[in-house]
Amino acid sequence: MCEAGLDSIWLDLKAYHEDVYRYLCGTTNKWILELPALIHDMGLVLEIVILYIPTLVEVDQIELMGRLVASVDRDIPVMLLAFFPQHRLSMLSTPTVEEMVNAYRVLKEKCKLINVRIGNVGVFAKTESDVERLVSIVGREALAL
Repeated sequence: MCEAGLDSIWLDLKAYHEDVYRYLCGTTNKWILELPALIHDMGLVLEIVILYIPTLVEVDQIELMGRLVASVDRDIPVMLLAFFPQHRLSMLSTPTVEEMVNAYRVLKEKCKLINVRIGNVGVFAKTESDVERLVSIVGREALAL
């Protein structure tokens, strides 16, 4: 695909723990966890998406995925997305503002990732005051609005 012009990849890291990944995707994640280094080594532009899924993919796994990305390159752009319940996962909830802020801080402060943004803001910041509180904590530049 590179010979045909592929120059960038947007990689979703759904879960770090294999049992959770298997539950979500029906297969192993062993090769998925190897992709950030492989893609980076190929010289492709890489962007990572990490999805916060309450009860399934929370801060512990988000930190592990952040550390994995940081071990490749701390400058890789990471989008922390808020899960919204649909279809077979409709019984789950969306993350709260506090959960998303905590996960963001873990990626920035513990994992030392440089380019972290928060997406799907309207999913978890449901009121104007939620958005204002979020902006006051992480700054507008951290949000993908």
